[in-house]
Amino acid sequence: MQVFPRDMDNRVSPIPIVTWSISGWDPDTYLDPSIGVHPDGIVYASVPARHSVLTANMRGDILLRWGGEGSDMASLNSPAGVAVGPDGAVYVVDRASSRVLRFEVPPVRMSGGGDEEEE
Repeated sequence: MQVFPRDMDNRVSPIPIVTWSISGWDPDTYLDPSIGVHPDGIVYASVPARHSVLTANMRGDILLRWGGEGSDMASLNSPAGVAVGPDGAVYVVDRASSRVLRFEVPPVRMSGGGDEEEE
Protein backbone atom coordinates (compact mmCIF):
# COMPACT_ATOMS: atom_id res chain seq x y z
CA MET A 1 0.00 0.00 0.00
CA GLN A 2 1.35 3.45 -0.84
CA VAL A 3 0.23 7.02 -0.18
CA PHE A 4 1.15 9.64 -2.79
CA PRO A 5 0.97 13.35 -1.89
CA ARG A 6 -0.36 16.13 -4.09
CA ASP A 7 1.63 19.28 -4.79
CA MET A 8 0.38 22.88 -4.72
CA ASP A 9 -0.97 22.45 -8.27
CA ASN A 10 -2.93 19.36 -7.17
CA ARG A 11 -0.68 17.02 -9.18
CA VAL A 12 0.10 13.63 -7.67
CA SER A 13 3.76 13.07 -6.86
CA PRO A 14 5.39 9.94 -8.33
CA ILE A 15 7.16 9.34 -4.99
CA PRO A 16 5.13 7.84 -2.13
CA ILE A 17 5.33 9.45 1.30
CA VAL A 18 4.24 6.27 3.10
CA THR A 19 4.51 2.60 2.12
CA TRP A 20 3.32 -0.42 4.08
CA SER A 21 2.53 -4.06 3.42
CA ILE A 22 -0.65 -5.89 4.31
CA SER A 23 -0.33 -9.39 5.66
CA GLY A 24 -2.45 -11.77 3.64
CA TRP A 25 -2.25 -10.07 0.24
CA ASP A 26 -1.24 -12.78 -2.21
CA PRO A 27 0.46 -11.49 -5.37
CA ASP A 28 -0.23 -13.11 -8.74
CA THR A 29 -3.49 -14.76 -7.70
CA TYR A 30 -7.17 -14.16 -8.35
CA LEU A 31 -7.43 -12.96 -4.78
CA ASP A 32 -6.84 -9.32 -5.68
CA PRO A 33 -7.37 -6.88 -2.83
CA SER A 34 -9.61 -3.84 -3.10
CA ILE A 35 -9.16 -0.47 -1.46
CA GLY A 36 -11.63 2.22 -0.46
CA VAL A 37 -10.73 5.51 1.21
CA HIS A 38 -13.00 7.65 3.37
CA PRO A 39 -12.71 11.43 2.79
CA ASP A 40 -11.15 11.76 6.27
CA GLY A 41 -8.23 9.55 5.15
CA ILE A 42 -9.23 6.24 6.69
CA VAL A 43 -8.30 3.35 4.37
CA TYR A 44 -10.38 0.18 4.00
CA ALA A 45 -8.73 -2.80 2.30
CA SER A 46 -10.04 -6.26 1.57
CA VAL A 47 -7.84 -9.23 2.40
CA PRO A 48 -9.47 -12.04 0.38
CA ALA A 49 -7.14 -14.83 1.53
CA ARG A 50 -8.05 -14.06 5.14
CA HIS A 51 -11.76 -13.41 4.44
CA SER A 52 -11.49 -10.02 6.10
CA VAL A 53 -11.40 -6.25 5.68
CA LEU A 54 -9.04 -3.99 7.57
CA THR A 55 -9.14 -0.34 8.52
CA ALA A 56 -5.93 1.69 8.57
CA ASN A 57 -4.90 5.31 8.86
CA MET A 58 -2.74 7.04 6.26
CA ARG A 59 0.42 6.09 8.21
CA GLY A 60 -0.37 2.41 7.74
CA ASP A 61 -1.39 1.72 11.34
CA ILE A 62 -4.01 -1.05 11.35
CA LEU A 63 -6.92 0.23 13.42
CA LEU A 64 -9.47 -2.55 12.98
CA ARG A 65 -9.90 -5.85 11.16
CA TRP A 66 -13.23 -7.60 10.72
CA GLY A 67 -14.83 -10.52 8.94
CA GLY A 68 -13.71 -14.11 9.01
CA GLU A 69 -14.84 -17.03 6.90
CA GLY A 70 -18.53 -17.78 7.18
CA SER A 71 -21.97 -17.00 5.82
CA ASP A 72 -23.56 -14.89 8.57
CA MET A 73 -23.96 -11.12 8.22
CA ALA A 74 -20.61 -10.38 9.90
CA SER A 75 -18.53 -12.94 8.00
CA LEU A 76 -16.93 -12.81 4.55
CA ASN A 77 -15.86 -15.29 1.88
CA SER A 78 -13.17 -13.82 -0.38
CA PRO A 79 -14.13 -10.13 -0.22
CA ALA A 80 -13.43 -8.64 -3.64
CA GLY A 81 -14.55 -5.01 -3.59
CA VAL A 82 -14.60 -2.20 -1.04
CA ALA A 83 -16.27 1.19 -1.38
CA VAL A 84 -17.09 3.96 1.06
CA GLY A 85 -20.55 5.48 0.64
CA PRO A 86 -21.40 9.17 1.07
CA ASP A 87 -22.84 8.33 4.49
CA GLY A 88 -19.51 6.78 5.60
CA ALA A 89 -20.79 3.21 5.42
CA VAL A 90 -18.38 0.62 4.00
CA TYR A 91 -19.73 -1.63 1.25
CA VAL A 92 -17.97 -4.95 0.68
CA VAL A 93 -18.46 -7.27 -2.29
CA ASP A 94 -18.37 -10.77 -0.82
CA ARG A 95 -17.43 -12.65 -3.97
CA ALA A 96 -17.76 -16.29 -2.86
CA SER A 97 -21.11 -15.60 -1.18
CA SER A 98 -22.49 -13.59 -4.13
CA ARG A 99 -23.60 -10.63 -2.03
CA VAL A 100 -22.79 -7.06 -1.07
CA LEU A 101 -22.69 -6.23 2.63
CA ARG A 102 -23.01 -2.77 4.21
CA PHE A 103 -21.05 -2.08 7.39
CA GLU A 104 -21.31 0.93 9.67
CA VAL A 105 -17.79 1.12 11.02
CA PRO A 106 -17.45 2.93 14.34
CA PRO A 107 -14.74 5.56 14.80
CA VAL A 108 -11.51 3.93 15.91
CA ARG A 109 -8.96 5.65 18.12
CA MET A 110 -5.26 4.88 18.29
CA SER A 111 -4.13 4.00 21.78
CA GLY A 112 -0.87 5.00 23.40
CA GLY A 113 2.37 6.43 22.12
CA GLY A 114 1.16 8.85 19.45
CA ASP A 115 0.59 12.57 19.30
CA GLU A 116 -2.52 12.14 17.20
CA GLU A 117 -5.67 10.15 17.67
CA GLU A 118 -7.59 8.74 14.74
CA GLU A 119 -11.35 8.94 14.62
